[in-house]
Amino acid sequence: MRMFFDGRGMTAAALLLLAVGFSFAACSIQEDMGKEDTEKAPVTSQVYGYILEVNETAQTILADRFELVSAADREAVESLGLTENDRVNGYYLCENGGRMLYPLADGAQLVLSGRDYLQNDLYLSRYGEKAREEKESASADMHNVFSGEGESSGLIEGDKNGAGGESVAGEAADELKDKLDEMTENSGDKDGGSAVNGLPYQGTQLPRLSQRIAAYEHIPFRITLSDGKVVRIEEMGELYDK
Repeated sequence: MRMFFDGRGMTAAALLLLAVGFSFAACSIQEDMGKEDTEKAPVTSQVYGYILEVNETAQTILADRFELVSAADREAVESLGLTENDRVNGYYLCENGGRMLYPLADGAQLVLSGRDYLQNDLYLSRYGEKAREEKESASADMHNVFSGEGESSGLIEGDKNGAGGESVAGEAADELKDKLDEMTENSGDKDGGSAVNGLPYQGTQLPRLSQRIAAYEHIPFRITLSDGKVVRIEEMGELYDK
């Protein structure tokens, strides 16, 4: 059997084939675009700041942010009004970033140095004289309570109304001990040391970070975020090196 097509029939068939082809191509493009959206790389960024609070329940940190301005960028240094008092190791600290609450990603990595900032002259010149005085004062008060010397010695003998001295002294000693523990190094934990007493730490245990910022104020941190959540917190104590 012979099939005959006139010119119009062939033109219609060709147009139909082209339409089907374009339809498949459009579906393929949309599918590829959908894959690109789902496989899109996470948005990563870094900020710098002093961590003021760790909320383990809410899984957040509160950071007082600062900017690092290269000491070689004189134009930026002058435009921001930075002075030699703002200078650290290779940078100027521009402490006007404000406070920000950041959510923590699961398993956020901590890198803590274990530095003793009270032994660092640059840190002390900026922030630490008050911390050192409080630490020394707490140590002296503790000594007075237990030795019976100084103004605190009266607690051991009791007050003039005959109240039992032992309980008063015990409460005072406990209070001072708690204060001292917050400002001095801790003894370490079961799995191998503390991030406060000079031993560095890398891991995910948030209590280590809480312990660290309780021991020293103004520890500089590099905070890495992925899609808005903190995935890494790294101590930058080298900023106070000369």
